[in-house]
Amino acid sequence: MIQSIVKVFLKNKSFRYVLVFIQFFVLAWLTLTYNFAEFKIWHWICPVIFLMFGFWSLLFMKISAITPLPDPTSGSLLIQNGPYRCVRHPMYLSVAGYSLSLLMINFSILNAVIVGLFFIAIFLKMEIEEVYLLNRYASYREYIKQTKRLIPFVY
Repeated sequence: MIQSIVKVFLKNKSFRYVLVFIQFFVLAWLTLTYNFAEFKIWHWICPVIFLMFGFWSLLFMKISAITPLPDPTSGSLLIQNGPYRCVRHPMYLSVAGYSLSLLMINFSILNAVIVGLFFIAIFLKMEIEEVYLLNRYASYREYIKQTKRLIPFVY
């Protein structure tokens, strides 16, 4: 079933924009619905760590290759060092960790549903991106065997 959904998203770029919209909407929602009147520094330790991990991941990419879409840009390279040695999708790990951290400090059923939608969107983005990467880079299949997708040593 997932593969048939991915095929639909591969054929229609506007669907991929929907996934990007969901991703940014959820990140903005979780950040902006936090009650800053009750700010506690320890609430922000995990989210900031995950954001820093995301910025560290960006340091290994060419500026021209950065895109929120799961489609690699024409000038992109297959990166296998830095955070990319631990996981194939460190940017998704960063935003997933950030969203889960904010969900834990600002839990509600609505936020949990929204974060669930977010995880469906980034899972689909990873699936789509890996199809593109397998088609573009001959060495990507070997990289998949050596590196976990999202969580080091686990998945």
